[in-house]
Amino acid sequence: MKKSAFISAFLLAAALSAGQQINRAEYFIDSDPGFGLATPIPIASPGNDLSLSFHVDADGLVQGFHMIMVRARDDLGRWSSSFQRVFYLFRSRDVIESKINQAEYFIDSDPGFGLATPVPIASPGNDLSLSFHVDASGLSQGFHRMMIRACDELGRWSSIHQQVFYVFKAVPPEASDVTGMEYFIDDDPGFGNGTPVNVVSPGKDITADFIVYLGGLSDGDHMFYIRSRDALNRWSHTLAHAFTLNVTGSGEKEAAPWFRLYPNPNAGSFILEMIDLPCSKVMITVSDLSGRTVYSKELHGERIPLSVDLPTGVYMLRIEAGKKSFNQKLIIQ
Repeated sequence: MKKSAFISAFLLAAALSAGQQINRAEYFIDSDPGFGLATPIPIASPGNDLSLSFHVDADGLVQGFHMIMVRARDDLGRWSSSFQRVFYLFRSRDVIESKINQAEYFIDSDPGFGLATPVPIASPGNDLSLSFHVDASGLSQGFHRMMIRACDELGRWSSIHQQVFYVFKAVPPEASDVTGMEYFIDDDPGFGNGTPVNVVSPGKDITADFIVYLGGLSDGDHMFYIRSRDALNRWSHTLAHAFTLNVTGSGEKEAAPWFRLYPNPNAGSFILEMIDLPCSKVMITVSDLSGRTVYSKELHGERIPLSVDLPTGVYMLRIEAGKKSFNQKLIIQ
């Protein structure tokens, strides 16, 4: 290993005033072998003021801090004081490139190299981007640390990369019958202040047929909202349906929906039919009743078949089109 040093050596003022020239220089590292016994520095042309550039042989030095000292001599044999500089020698090992062929993660405590949860690697490589699921079922609610590391084909493990995350344990809601419903158009008047919908027979899953009054609405786009309330006075999510109010040739007003979802309920396969959306693309998000997103996708087209692999249950389907968004209940059977 070589190290370059740039040193300027100056003789004593008395020597310079006498017009003597520097004709020899030498350096040593850490310990002084004596005047004239150190490693010589080539001088191409003697002079009163020299700037010397030279290589320092550091092959025999150990890794760590060292001190290099340089001095010069004039043509009368007078040596200058020693100029010194501290440097650090770093011995880097030769790096042998090898592909990453395994990875593993652990949470909170390290079980040891090769003993953590393996992360599947489809194709070994020098630079991998991995996407995987973390099993958090046995973790308590609160903050945790997930750590991941990789190993190459030579059995060398990387340093650990870590991420802090929070586990929230959602408490399943207590089942209670639906006892009331209400709807409103465009503006939310507040819970309990919408137009009431008559619930003939309370239950946990009800279907209600009712007439919506559209009088007083202007032609154009509107949003219809509906929500329910149970016997414990807890309100549901608000479902939204977008529609356009048009005047027919006979002068009557007709409400045309922006989209249709069918069949609903379904077994995970359904069709979204975009009827009159205000932009060419829409963002679909499916969430469970705790608000956790379980599916999302950007869609294009007017009639789109979708298939989602979700457990049986009730979900919220959210559609975002431009600046507008609305929700639809999705039932997987």
